[in-house]
Amino acid sequence: MKKQNIRKENLSNFVFRENLRLISILVLVIAAKKYGECVSELTVFWCTIIILIGNVRRITNNIPICYFFRMTGYFFPYLLPLLFRAYTLQNCTSLVRVILGCCFSISIFFIWLLIYRSNLRIMLSDQLAAASTREPKWVILFRIYNVLGAAVCEEIFFRGYILGLAVPILLKVGISALFFPLAHVVLPWGEMFPKKDVINQFVIGSFSVAVYFISLDIIPCILLHLLINMITVIRYLKVYDRHYLRKNRYEAQDEPLFGDLEI
Repeated sequence: MKKQNIRKENLSNFVFRENLRLISILVLVIAAKKYGECVSELTVFWCTIIILIGNVRRITNNIPICYFFRMTGYFFPYLLPLLFRAYTLQNCTSLVRVILGCCFSISIFFIWLLIYRSNLRIMLSDQLAAASTREPKWVILFRIYNVLGAAVCEEIFFRGYILGLAVPILLKVGISALFFPLAHVVLPWGEMFPKKDVINQFVIGSFSVAVYFISLDIIPCILLHLLINMITVIRYLKVYDRHYLRKNRYEAQDEPLFGDLEI
């Protein structure tokens, strides 16, 4: 009975993600009819990105070079507008505005740390690192590479490219903020993202839009994304430390898992 319920839940999640994917494409097609070629290009890029990233897991993860290409495949498709010259990286228009945008990004990051401090304390705890599974060094290295690469490439696409489209500001702001979490949800493994993570992605994506318009440059947006992703990087570094540098330090943990927190 439980297996049947799991199958139904998996099927329901699959149908939900498929519907979201189709709706996102339909929205872009409708917008392309009204606003022309630039939105048509976005539609093609969006569909291509979904297809490419959605099939990345077909690459084996047992060989280092294959795993490197697999990790690269999770973020490299977001550079398609750059590769096809639909978008070009621009020099900062004003150093003052860029600095202001970076300060705003850092402020948002510290507010985010304050809000999620309990969850972050669990994520970065020695107890959680002690309970982690030992993996090859190259796996940890390439996962860190993926997290950092995603921060750069996703901002180039969702902020730099989309917010640079010659369409009404409300349309491109909406697409940038909504399609950012959508890009994670519509993938085959989209059920891995809890609702609170999707909401978090939407909120951070919305703040990144604000950062972009303050600075008129993607550097502060990338900075914000990197700061948030650095939490995951630190977690991977603690796992590396636990299994390869200071094993005894973690094996000697006497505290209960997650300390005094009740989960």
